[in-house]
Amino acid sequence: MWRLLELFDELKLPAAHNTNSLLYDYAPQVMAAIRKRGDEVVAHGRTNAENLRGLWQPDEERILREVTESITRHEGAPPAGWMGSGAYESAHTLDLLKELGYRYVMDWPMDDQPVWLATRAGPILSVPYPIELNDSQLVVHRKGSAAEFCDMVVDLRRDGRAVRAPSAGDECLGAHLRLRPAVPPAAPAHCAAPLPAACAGGARVVDAAA
Repeated sequence: MWRLLELFDELKLPAAHNTNSLLYDYAPQVMAAIRKRGDEVVAHGRTNAENLRGLWQPDEERILREVTESITRHEGAPPAGWMGSGAYESAHTLDLLKELGYRYVMDWPMDDQPVWLATRAGPILSVPYPIELNDSQLVVHRKGSAAEFCDMVVDLRRDGRAVRAPSAGDECLGAHLRLRPAVPPAAPAHCAAPLPAACAGGARVVDAAA
């Protein structure tokens, strides 16, 4: 975690941290460092050991409210965004999130650009979570290597500018702190040397602090 925060500082990268609310109890020093940087805290459930599937609506609402109130109490403002643990939802999740004041959700990676979703309390914005450019998806599910993930990051910045739509938002990548190593012990030169220049500007890291 500390190495990543130092890297973000060096590259002047903003970050959004998908945060389990129990981190405030188990790792308050991590949340203090995130707060000091001024990064965004995205609500990510209480813990990745539970998800919202199969819950009755009152039970789900209690969990969502608990997470929201915990982040609000520690950060001084409610979270604007939500991503469920495992990106799981129930039939009521979007309605409950909108009613609790959330403005966007990251559980629906069905488009490259944000789209509006309907709820009983009005629209909520779906912000696409980076499934392809994601170390967990590559290393755990597709059995790729850290070096391959590094290549993907460089390729995004090298090739993405030529194909991205003018209205597209920041490039996003997903990094999970539980994965080791997050980058190769000896990164190839093309991954290490050009990184500051390649990442300057609109890049944004989505960091799952779970």
